[in-house]
Amino acid sequence: MATHTRARAGLALLTTATLALLAGCATAPGANGTAPTQEESVTVVASTTWQGMFATAAGAENVTIIVPPSAQHAAEYDPNPSDLTKLTGADFVLYSDFESFVPTLTDAADADAELIAVNADNAPENVIAEVTRLGEAFGTTEEAEAWVAEFKTALDEFRDEILTALGDHADPVIVSQVYTTWLADLITDDVRSFGPSQPTVSEVADLTGAAPRLVLDNIHMTSGRVLPDSDAIQVNVVNYPEKDLDVIALYRLNVDKVIAALGGHTVDEITDGGHGAHGESAHGSHGTDNQDRGSDNDNGHDH
Repeated sequence: MATHTRARAGLALLTTATLALLAGCATAPGANGTAPTQEESVTVVASTTWQGMFATAAGAENVTIIVPPSAQHAAEYDPNPSDLTKLTGADFVLYSDFESFVPTLTDAADADAELIAVNADNAPENVIAEVTRLGEAFGTTEEAEAWVAEFKTALDEFRDEILTALGDHADPVIVSQVYTTWLADLITDDVRSFGPSQPTVSEVADLTGAAPRLVLDNIHMTSGRVLPDSDAIQVNVVNYPEKDLDVIALYRLNVDKVIAALGGHTVDEITDGGHGAHGESAHGSHGTDNQDRGSDNDNGHDH
């Protein structure tokens, strides 16, 4: 599956005043800049819980998050002086390329941590590649390899569970928002994608005409029911965790949603992982009209 993470123009930058304030509040030096050995504990600061769960999978035990999970647009996050303390003693700082505030914040803190840009995409092949790469950087290769083996086993189990839930209706049409195709690919080879913004009127007609079994929308970007006139049950997919930095648990949550939906349950009968109002019923509010359903939000926690 193609990687869908892209930068959006107009990313929020730190103002001169904010930067000066942050720099003035930096009171402690960063880490010594040397890579920890296998026996040493790795201290990681991640811009979001998305990068944080990759770090945990790679073997990092001390992971601190900068952007609160409730912040929907991570690239537009405005750091505050208290964020500087999070960088104190960090060995590594993980972020996405479009989160320009992270290198700036790291400089303001005079931190000596290594900056690593992470491709935040939950497609299995990307998860494995990034966790392996981070394990090599952290000096936790053995932990990362063990986790990858566990992840591959979990993937096989998830696929088997979904196949069982599909019954005699294998390889159905699935409509998927572009940042949720990683889950759609576990269900079928026939994925019809849209987005990242909500589909236009003509796209809605085409997608509805494909008679999909399920519609996978992005819970972090959803504006309601994607295909109002379709009988397909909508599943609002969670791309990054609220608290637990656990990739396999995130997969488990979403696979459970899919299996429940294949059994005819609407989304409001399925746990939404604590995302509150985003957990719309599959046949609930239609949100705004398709003509004006938002714009492309290609950044950070929008995914």
